Amino acid sequence: MVQRVEKNEKAKMNKEAIQKKKRKKINKLVIIIKIIVLFLLIVFFLFIIFNFNSLYLKFAYKFLFAEEKKEANYLNNEVNFCFQNIDQQIFQNSLFIPEIKVEAPIVYSEAEDERKILEDLKKGVSIYPGSKNPGEVGNTIILGHSSNYLWEKGDFNNIFANLSELEKKDEIIIYYQWKKYNYNVFDKLILSPEKVKEEIFKEQDKSILTLITCWPIGTDLKRVLIKAELVGQENVFKEL
Repeated sequence: MVQRVEKNEKAKMNKEAIQKKKRKKINKLVIIIKIIVLFLLIVFFLFIIFNFNSLYLKFAYKFLFAEEKKEANYLNNEVNFCFQNIDQQIFQNSLFIPEIKVEAPIVYSEAEDERKILEDLKKGVSIYPGSKNPGEVGNTIILGHSSNYLWEKGDFNNIFANLSELEKKDEIIIYYQWKKYNYNVFDKLILSPEKVKEEIFKEQDKSILTLITCWPIGTDLKRVLIKAELVGQENVFKEL
């Protein structure tokens, strides 16, 4: 009888020990899950903070300005520049995309050095070295930021935040050397960085414009390429 009681007590203690171990494992798992969730929340909020302006533009394009997005001061027949405190060369070379309300001076990058191009992108959008001028047969390649580091100051850090929203037949306007060039979008590509050069330097038999930015916003994992073809041009004269 005593042995049976002792045996039952021992079995009870073993069962309690097993349950205690299980509870410890579960508690450890809960703690690990909490840490992972907390880490992901911190990463998420940091991502929002670092890319707030670009994400806001994305949100505004889709939800706030759906009816207004095509209304812009520069959609008339005469040149209506809005840039101030920039030199005459940049003043006459400008990019306009009515659909996503982009207007920016065009800067000519003189070297492929990444640091120099990044400096140029603080002043506007940049024509990539070695590409054709607007209106010429071949590919005119223009780079712009979709987002940038929070500590990098500049008016054009998210100029191409909504570039991926462009669709076929959307209009792109370039003013270059006192001429107006009208392009229509015909293709949109998302490529890895190593495949971009292969695409942009393909031989062309007509005037092509390619706009490039990093994608998704807040990363440089891939590139969005918007390809457009020249559909018209005209001389523009305006006293400065």
